[in-house]
Amino acid sequence: MTSLNNANEGDTSDSLGGDCISCASDDSRDSIIDRIFDNNRKWVRDQVMLDRNYFDDLSNGQTPEILYIGCSDSRVTAEQIMGLKPGDAFIHRNIANMVLSLDLSSGCAITYAVKYLKVKHVVVCGHYNCGKLLKYETSNIS
Repeated sequence: MTSLNNANEGDTSDSLGGDCISCASDDSRDSIIDRIFDNNRKWVRDQVMLDRNYFDDLSNGQTPEILYIGCSDSRVTAEQIMGLKPGDAFIHRNIANMVLSLDLSSGCAITYAVKYLKVKHVVVCGHYNCGKLLKYETSNIS
């Protein structure tokens, strides 16, 4: 499980030893990036306060029963709409939850979920007013 930053101030490694990489220099980071890092540090602290073994437990592996393929829409997360916790579903998101035969990302996610994670269910979930589909419809009408 990778977090943007560890609960220990100044430590940029996650609970599994990975490193946090920011594309912007410290001088040029805007307030949204600062807020994301601050929120992540708080989230890590909160998770450890609630469950000391939270990150250790997540690092033991995943055994989700569901592969969820959904839209990249930023207004809601897959876990929220299904009421699931981290590890309950393997999530793949892309524009308009499309699965095309030439899409290596979708193909790899599906192969990994089915072959290695042994998911029992595949959910392809769309939503109302999808921007990509609306653009597609309006461009094909004229």
